[in-house]
Amino acid sequence: MPELAVCSTRVDVARISAVLEVARTILHRKYDQDLIQKVTVLQAYFELSQLYPDRDYGPVLRRAITELTTAIVHLHLKGELHGQLP
Repeated sequence: MPELAVCSTRVDVARISAVLEVARTILHRKYDQDLIQKVTVLQAYFELSQLYPDRDYGPVLRRAITELTTAIVHLHLKGELHGQLP
């Protein structure tokens, strides 16, 4: 499994890719401005970490992954709630 070295920390490239893929799949079916913003932030930090591997993007990448994952879960739960209403 490829990993992205970020100074003294390691960020899992496969995890970033998987979270982005899930978010983009959701966005193909449903427009959500919050989700778009969080995808953009994670993608931007990921690209910066690729351009500047000597800089420590680990903390901001982990925060961006957490925020995007939380938004995905929130959207999913919100969809289930609305699906159960008459």
